[in-house]
Amino acid sequence: MHIAVNETHTWYGVDGKQSTTVNLLRRFRQHGDAVLRFVGNFAVPFSNNTAERTVRTFDGAEYFCVIRCRLDTLCKQGRNMLAVLQHAFGGTVNQSAA
Repeated sequence: MHIAVNETHTWYGVDGKQSTTVNLLRRFRQHGDAVLRFVGNFAVPFSNNTAERTVRTFDGAEYFCVIRCRLDTLCKQGRNMLAVLQHAFGGTVNQSAA
């Protein structure tokens, strides 16, 4: 079944918002070359998971800063970083190193 979308006509759902299907069809028509770029250019990844992971990293920026600060402090105290990280990822906390 082929659905023709008239660009001058807007389809709305029961909630008053434009249909997701119509939005997808319009975007594909407007940006189809970019959407399928990975087919002809093998340097372009199939998905943007890498970019999304990079953006999600910023969600944990506060945790990163706390961990980095703690590790820097322990390093300045002459602690063995490998041992500290092994304790942390092993689920145990070395109170003398914390």
